[in-house]
Amino acid sequence: MSADDCLMHDRERHYVGFRARFLAFLLDSLAAMIPLTVLAALVLPTVDLSGVDLNDPNSMQALLRTLLARLTFDLLVLAVLVVACWIRFAATPGKMVVRAAIVDATTLEPVSPARLVVRYLGYFPGILALGVGFLWIAFDRRKQGWHDKLAGTVVVRIPSARKRRARNGREAH
Repeated sequence: MSADDCLMHDRERHYVGFRARFLAFLLDSLAAMIPLTVLAALVLPTVDLSGVDLNDPNSMQALLRTLLARLTFDLLVLAVLVVACWIRFAATPGKMVVRAAIVDATTLEPVSPARLVVRYLGYFPGILALGVGFLWIAFDRRKQGWHDKLAGTVVVRIPSARKRRARNGREAH
C-alpha cells in the first residue's frame, strides 16, 4: 500500500468500525502465533509442569519466573512485529484483509514511527480498563479507540483498486 492509498478526500473518508477491527485483531492473533511459537521454541526454555510442586514456594517461584520471561518475550516480539507492519504498510495483515489503514487523525497522512509506538503502548490502558478502550471504537464518532486518541490516529477504509482507478479517471477529466 502506498502513501497515496492512505490519502482520501474528505467526502470519501470511511472510518473502520469495531466489527471489522475485531476481525482484523483475530486474524492478526492467528498470524502472530506462528512466529511467536517458533521464536519462543528457539530462544526460551520449555515449560515443564510435571516437575512443579505446587506446595513448594521455590518451585512456584521458578515457574513464575519462566512464565514471566515467556510473557515478556511474547510482548516484545509482538510489539516489534506490529509496529514494523504499521510503519511499513500502515496496517497489520489483518487490517490489510479488511482494507484498513492507520493514518493521522487530522491530515490522513502516514503516521510517524514514534506516534505508532505511542499507539501500541496505548493498548495497555485500554486492556487494563477491562477492554473499555477497545469497546470505545463501537461508540466513538470517528471509531477511535483510546490508543487512537492517545496517538492522534484513525483507522480508515482503503478504497479498492477499482474505486481508486475510477476516482483517478474522474480527476483526470
